Amino acid sequence: MAQLGWYIRQIRTQTIWLTATLPPVMQEQFIEHNKLVKPRIIRESMNRSNIKYMVSRETGPGTLIEKAANLVRAYWPRKEIFDHAQDKIILYCRTRDEVALLANTLGCPSYTSESGSDEEKAAILARWLFDRDQLAIAATFALGIGFDYPHVRWVVHVNAPDERYCSRGVLSQFLNAQPDWRWCMAGEEVCQVCGEPYTEARPRDLTFALETPAGIVFTRPEEVLRQDYARDQVLDSYERDLQTMVGNCLYCRVEGRSFAHAA
Repeated sequence: MAQLGWYIRQIRTQTIWLTATLPPVMQEQFIEHNKLVKPRIIRESMNRSNIKYMVSRETGPGTLIEKAANLVRAYWPRKEIFDHAQDKIILYCRTRDEVALLANTLGCPSYTSESGSDEEKAAILARWLFDRDQLAIAATFALGIGFDYPHVRWVVHVNAPDERYCSRGVLSQFLNAQPDWRWCMAGEEVCQVCGEPYTEARPRDLTFALETPAGIVFTRPEEVLRQDYARDQVLDSYERDLQTMVGNCLYCRVEGRSFAHAA
């Protein structure tokens, strides 16, 4: 992607970059990697009033992996819920080991950051989407940004965090710019956490976050992006230095002689 941005910048024309699922926290990284200079950014709210959110706290015998597999087996045959010609299910797990176990239990494909090259990952998704007998896919969040299929009917998160906030509110906070942060309001599908819609808009300064366990320090996304930005700055500086030497003799420049000639 960084190389693509470098080449496109050499073309003296206006460019338009489109993405449907880029969260605000990754916006600066996207701009830097694609070498965009003072871009005009247009964002729309990702809130969808017709999407229903549910949280189920499971008890009794059996693992969450087994319960997720049984849930899919129980509901997939119901044609009033699923159109078998096109509908699909994504089952997200926290770890690659859980993904492998769920895929093996359900007999479905899996997708993680270690699923192979970009071509191999694309082949996995193609087989899943175009095979009517492959109803579900087990995945980590490597299957996320950039994936767009309009007929994903269910998205199941297996073993999600214990803290319970408004499901619409959490997703809105991640996917939208702060002015568009919201929670369940009248006229929208109410999530199972809320039960009833809010009558007042979500305060702009209200942030949902999990408490950090004592003694544990996490690298926040801002720090990861800062380090990535610093590395890119070094690379950009090196590329600019090389560009200045195109058509010149590097050896003569080092020796202090006239270097305005080909090596």
